[in-house]
Amino acid sequence: MSYAVIKKSSYVLVNTPDMIIHNGTTQMTERITNPDSEYLKTLKDHIKDYEGVVGYAPNQVYIGNMTPDELAATPKPWFDKNVEGAKRFGKFGEIMPQDEFYGLMKICDVFDLVLLENDYLNAVKAKLEEHKIFKGNVAQLGEGEEIAKIKDLVENKGAEGLYNNGELIGCVRKAHDIDENLNAEFILENIACKASGVLAAAHLLDGLDVPVEEIGYVIECSETAIGDMNQRGGGNMAKAIAEVVGLTAANGSDVRGFCAAPAHALLNAASLVKAGTFKHVLVVAGGCTAKLGMNGKSHIAKEMPVMEDVLGGFALLVSENDGVSPIVRTDAVGRHTVGHGSSPQAVLEALVLNPLNQMDMKITDVNKYSPEMQTSEITAPAGAGDVPTQNYKMIGALAVKNGQLDRKELKDFIGKHGYEGFAPTQGHIPSGVPICGHGNDKIMSGELENYMIVGKGSLFLGRMTNLFDGVSILVQKNPGTVSEEAGISKEEVKSMVADAMKDFASFLMNN
Repeated sequence: MSYAVIKKSSYVLVNTPDMIIHNGTTQMTERITNPDSEYLKTLKDHIKDYEGVVGYAPNQVYIGNMTPDELAATPKPWFDKNVEGAKRFGKFGEIMPQDEFYGLMKICDVFDLVLLENDYLNAVKAKLEEHKIFKGNVAQLGEGEEIAKIKDLVENKGAEGLYNNGELIGCVRKAHDIDENLNAEFILENIACKASGVLAAAHLLDGLDVPVEEIGYVIECSETAIGDMNQRGGGNMAKAIAEVVGLTAANGSDVRGFCAAPAHALLNAASLVKAGTFKHVLVVAGGCTAKLGMNGKSHIAKEMPVMEDVLGGFALLVSENDGVSPIVRTDAVGRHTVGHGSSPQAVLEALVLNPLNQMDMKITDVNKYSPEMQTSEITAPAGAGDVPTQNYKMIGALAVKNGQLDRKELKDFIGKHGYEGFAPTQGHIPSGVPICGHGNDKIMSGELENYMIVGKGSLFLGRMTNLFDGVSILVQKNPGTVSEEAGISKEEVKSMVADAMKDFASFLMNN
């Protein structure tokens, strides 16, 4: 059976200045433990405006208006200047402003839990009527509510407020009177994840040259586990997203694996397509409100703006081999198994060295590695350093250890085989998959032969195990013919069928 391919990618961001203040867990925790803190008092003064978010160089790379190489050539710091000619819409998606996103959340709400004030809703309607994708969904926004009702719900009935420029303009109601899993905080988090996933999926489907009725399965891989008191992580976010974007022929399910989930989802999708179970599988993930402003204290202490100011989302379409799109090598997958140790060397041996050995490849044969692709300006001030560069150094050191790279070449290995991080720290969003858009473009143009996605996750965060996790997948140039992979060409099949038919006809004539 032929390898599956990654046919198309989309990447989206959502600017969420007020959601940072009201819905990020760092800020929520601070309001409980230290409500009069200077951090909370000055927080709003350290949040970039929408133009600053659009103009931030890594964000332009994420949505496809700049390449990773152009980012590497852009002097740091990036946060204190806007990219000249920065645009909201890019090759892969868009950076949506907060007010339109509130409207999208309401479009995605099927239980009348998202309420927006009358005048505000009308303004959002006017903006979405100009949106190239969602203008047809404006009727689903319905009617607005009086602000008095919204205030009463927030102050007295457990609703979670929605704010714009610090002003209450709506709310998300709780979905159950006593079930904490359906309280307003979690419902808001779930709907925000769903809406940002819908945004990514809608951009992928926009202009797609595949009939949507042929997309038979959806795998959602965010960090949001939706459910109730009886099934706290039961799902199904995948099918909920599929419903909104019109994938009426699709089924689906959710994959959860902390940060490594996107790599697991891609592996599952490619395996389903390779097995012939489905012709096309959509992998999608929305953003995580909990991580907004997660390291805000560290950023402000370094006289920076709060850098975790966007929700992230992405979608990949994994399809049967078209002879053109880059293939997913599911015959040699890197796996951090239960038996592997948790040391960095053991992890990378499992995820990088072992699968390459199976393919008779060296570490240096991989053109580009995509590990945890967090933007360094987000992680370094918080004490985590430049995460992608740290991974490239360890991979290079592994190549030296195994005699595949001269020690003096280690310094050049980072620039040659890695990219600057350009993804927001949304947990799962940076983990390997941000490379697919740019990586596929470069493979198709002949600049690259391959790239490796290295997804890693921290299972110990769930307090069920101390284990680490990870999975890696090589994506490479399509050889252009199915025969090189499956062992037989379409022409050979036709010839064999024709010969069989001739033999059968001869048999009938002679009997």
